[in-house]
Amino acid sequence: MRCSDALKTVACVEDKADEVVTCDDVHCADAQRLLDMCENSLAEQRKILHRRNVLHAKLVDRAFDACIDCGHWRRAVEHGVLLAQLLR
Repeated sequence: MRCSDALKTVACVEDKADEVVTCDDVHCADAQRLLDMCENSLAEQRKILHRRNVLHAKLVDRAFDACIDCGHWRRAVEHGVLLAQLLR
């Protein structure tokens, strides 16, 4: 992969993550849909962004909140543990 292609890929992943983090539209009112968007974005960026990237941390936080809203307690714990590690 050429450097310019890699930069475009990083920019694309960052744009998608930022879109999910800042989402406050009507379609994001559904917590399950928001959780799916967060987890899909996290999966995409896992190999591209550093785990201490601020967008990554914001996305984990948003996924944590969505898990709580949906009542997915085990997934909430997983995201919460990861979030605590990122905030140290």
